[in-house]
Amino acid sequence: MDIKKAVTLMSLAFGLLTAPAMGKDFAVAISPKYSENIAKKIATQVTEFSLSLAAGDSVWLINAQDMQTITHINIPKERRYRSKKARFNLNKKGFMAFSAFVKTSKKPSGQGTDSQVEGAILMPDLLRHVGANKGKDGVELLVFGSSIYDAAKDKDYSMTNARFPGDGHLNVKRNKSPFGIDQAGLLSGVRVHQHYGDERQFTTTQHKYYLDRFWKLMVEKQGGQLVSFTNDMTTLFQRVKNNVAPAPHGHELQTSDKLEIIRLTREAQKKSIYDRTMSTVKVSAQQVRQAQGVTIGISWQCECDLDLYAQAHPNSDVLYYGKTKSDLGVFYKDFVKSPETENGFETIKYSSAVDLKALRVAVNFFKGEAKGGVRGKIYISVDGQTYNKPFVIAAMQGGQSTMPFGQGWKPTTHMIEINPLDVIAL
Repeated sequence: MDIKKAVTLMSLAFGLLTAPAMGKDFAVAISPKYSENIAKKIATQVTEFSLSLAAGDSVWLINAQDMQTITHINIPKERRYRSKKARFNLNKKGFMAFSAFVKTSKKPSGQGTDSQVEGAILMPDLLRHVGANKGKDGVELLVFGSSIYDAAKDKDYSMTNARFPGDGHLNVKRNKSPFGIDQAGLLSGVRVHQHYGDERQFTTTQHKYYLDRFWKLMVEKQGGQLVSFTNDMTTLFQRVKNNVAPAPHGHELQTSDKLEIIRLTREAQKKSIYDRTMSTVKVSAQQVRQAQGVTIGISWQCECDLDLYAQAHPNSDVLYYGKTKSDLGVFYKDFVKSPETENGFETIKYSSAVDLKALRVAVNFFKGEAKGGVRGKIYISVDGQTYNKPFVIAAMQGGQSTMPFGQGWKPTTHMIEINPLDVIAL
């Protein structure tokens, strides 16, 4: 190599080493459904954060409800823009637009069909929007909004009242579920930090755990990372500035494509139906006709997915994972071990009196494998007394479910019907 060529290569290498680093892209998405006071507190922190970024950085401010851009804030590399005052004056129109957005922020009134969740956002839409419009180097996404998804267009998928989506929603396309995923790598290079606001949005510790888990898996399924999930703004901004890594977790996405919205029990029970001492008290004929506090549950031993169905009388709704609430009762999952349990036991509780002779109960082997068939137990609680009985499903492999109890329906090797009177020994 001649000397001239060597000098040229050395100069090029030195230039690459000393060239100023490319600026970093930030996106800040904010719910318009906060009270003006809370919105102002968020805006103050976001403004301070934006003005303190490194030279060359940029901030994209987004309305997290309709995905409209509020403004763009740019921090030039020139030395004259080192001061916050100079940066503010350069982006004055942008900050004025941000201020105007804050003034229109309004806490839900509790009336109408729109979301009643304070700080409501459309997180699935937001992730898709940011993923589709991010730069090639990715983006640091700060989200200020509730982790409770509750949209007027998707009321059947609401996360209010201790509900959350099952993993099946993440295994289908968007046309099947609002949480469906069309593009696996859409969020590549996207690091998400969520400030979810008031802790009271979570009805139980389990509810918070499963929402955190669901959003983590949703972001990761699309190639991104949920780095922060907190209600402390100071912590969130510190994590962003320090470029912290997301905490490791052991969550595994279940392979099911069942589109269930899981409802957790909101009651402070001393003992789950699965932990109670079994009763030997005989149920009276009067109790059979007007049974109070009826709770039905199933437990099983295989690594498989079983579904519980119950119908109080021929004209009532069938309660199951696809219909979790009716005028008579609710379907929920009982996580008896800990909030970290991945799959809870299926439980149905009636709030109205039930005629046990009219009550129909079915169990379906939905997915998985079980050598020798599935063995489990059904539990029924009546007037505070709990009874159980073993059951067996002959199928050794799960099969897709059909709605039971309709005209012409008959049990199969995958789905059995259990007489409640047999469980309470009548």
